[in-house]
Amino acid sequence: QSCWQEILNGISKLYVKGLEIDWSGFDKDYIRQKVQLPTYPFQRQRYWANNIEVENNISTLRRLFYKTEWHAYNDEKNNNINKDLKSAWIILSSEKVSINLRKLIGNDELVLDLNIDVISDENIWNEFNKILSEEMIEYAKIIYLSPSEDVENIDLADLINENHLKVLYIFKMLKKFDNIKTRIYLVSQCSKRITLEQDKISLNDCTLWGLGRTLSLEKPNLHCTNVDLDLIDDNSIIEQLNLLVNEIKSDSDIDQVAFRGNTRYVPKIVNVNNEDFYNKVTVQIKSKGTYLISGGAGGIGLSIASKLIKNGAKNLILIGRSTASDDLKNKINVWQNANINIEYVQADVSNSNEISKLLNDLSKRSDINGIIHAAGMMHQSSVYDETENDYYKTVAAKILGAINLNSAIQKLNIKPDFIVNCSSISAILGATNQSTYAASNCFLDSFSEYQRLKGLNSISIEWGVWGQIGMALNVIRDKSMASIGVKPIDPELGVEAFEKIVSSYKNSLIIVADINWHEYVENFGHEYNSNMFSIMLTANGIQPEDEPNSLLLEHLRLSSVTDRKQVVTEFLISKLQEILNIRDKNELDINTPFMSLGLDSLLSVEFTSKIRKELGRSYTKKLTTNQLFSYSTIDTLGDYLLTIMELAPEPIVSNENDVGDKRHLADKYRKLSARELAERARAMLEHNKKRNL
Repeated sequence: QSCWQEILNGISKLYVKGLEIDWSGFDKDYIRQKVQLPTYPFQRQRYWANNIEVENNISTLRRLFYKTEWHAYNDEKNNNINKDLKSAWIILSSEKVSINLRKLIGNDELVLDLNIDVISDENIWNEFNKILSEEMIEYAKIIYLSPSEDVENIDLADLINENHLKVLYIFKMLKKFDNIKTRIYLVSQCSKRITLEQDKISLNDCTLWGLGRTLSLEKPNLHCTNVDLDLIDDNSIIEQLNLLVNEIKSDSDIDQVAFRGNTRYVPKIVNVNNEDFYNKVTVQIKSKGTYLISGGAGGIGLSIASKLIKNGAKNLILIGRSTASDDLKNKINVWQNANINIEYVQADVSNSNEISKLLNDLSKRSDINGIIHAAGMMHQSSVYDETENDYYKTVAAKILGAINLNSAIQKLNIKPDFIVNCSSISAILGATNQSTYAASNCFLDSFSEYQRLKGLNSISIEWGVWGQIGMALNVIRDKSMASIGVKPIDPELGVEAFEKIVSSYKNSLIIVADINWHEYVENFGHEYNSNMFSIMLTANGIQPEDEPNSLLLEHLRLSSVTDRKQVVTEFLISKLQEILNIRDKNELDINTPFMSLGLDSLLSVEFTSKIRKELGRSYTKKLTTNQLFSYSTIDTLGDYLLTIMELAPEPIVSNENDVGDKRHLADKYRKLSARELAERARAMLEHNKKRNL
């Protein structure tokens, strides 16, 4: 009987994995009798248990798997859109770099420089602003390039912190240049593994990429560009800086660039393919080994723990900073009653002494076969408002935790079967109001590459949004993210993806996310260059849907000039009612700031998305989420929308001597239809009638 049961269990597992079974052949040696089913009406509702292994076979999982590839790419021509603007360069680097950059830039443009060690002197920034104003500079090109230093992990955290905080300070100072068109270049050195031949990763400034992506989302007018050069030394400094100067002078639209040798590379998001996986399982879960999960009390950590147990793990250590909750204790008791040796250890992963002692004690008990670094903390603030304290809270878990775990296994000569760093898709897409979180995930990505080069089987998984669990658990959040094309991942599907990646994925970086790239680019592609998404936008021959007719636009065009403001105001109120779940529109005052109405950063994204969809693609680039800060009430946003749609009332010219304004208006009126001319004439008559009264 036990053998027969074992056969049936084996076949059932093969079946739910998707294997076709010849049931007639399997059953032919046995006499079976058909039975009648009840004849009561069926609701035709499918109640088959949604076993993840049934519905999410390999092909379904692959739909969620993406990676970033670096493609050799050269613009055929320069952008030149700023060629007629009077420009200046601001160099923020070491003295040696500044001297060489000045030589390469030449004497045709104003060049200001500031030693990176005194970058936090606000008086110097005020002086810069004064000089730019006096010289009537219209376009400022700002370069941040920190010196490369070959440091060990013991010094790495301090160097990363120093770099990151300097850049955050620069962002704050850029507010002084609001009247000048600005482009900032954040230059790193060997922080990305661009080619397979590359045998070194520098971790000093890898967080700059997350900062750059987030700045592009929050402040698109600053046009932030990330550039990754080879390591700069005395022999290569002229060659590397010349590549940088030529890139800046080209004024290319591309905002993520890397150079290896003389080849220029740009990132592309692509589907993972069969060649990225081994044909067989290369990592097995071992019942006698120990698996350690930082952030083990969190939703993702517990989901992964559950999956490891299902796959045969018997010994697990969950690490968390907080005291175990009653719910966590109950879960652990259930597992322990099933003969699983699972333990929750209250420890701070950012404390090197605590982690070193913990791993030393564990290594004496059994082999440590797997480490999952899932610790993390989110903090919401814009790049302009991020404080030093906010920064340290966010990086403690992810960056210091990864460094401390790595230091401990090196010191104890532990070589796990796998290390998984739980990163986030924010590392490549940025995250509005979460610049340090995005930057910390960039570090994890580069750190996995670094660990690979040191001989460790390390993988960084850039997770999309997890549904039902995770740091940002929120029903409204899931709805908001879905509205821009990012759907939450079912936790069961997430752990299946984890298993597949750990067991047979070849590379060190992978994206796991449920994203409609067309919708995402429709909402965000204009806020940083969408060249990164070009392959995904044309994958499988899928093209964006035709733009539907805008009922709002039609309504506005058919309305009189004086009624249009009321139409757009009612439209904005209705969208806010949907998002904020407010029934009575009178609760929404048109002069109350959106944030005071309850519109946080994610809901702002959804709000902007809804407006864009109504306006149509023609006006998408003219409305960004960031503009909700500039036009922060229903009233001011309504005025702005009418302006970009060229439906706002024209100012009445009352000064007979103002010939220039009259000619300008005359030119515009010639382009109007008869109906539009009649509407504007009626508006002018009404205006004059009220003024006379």
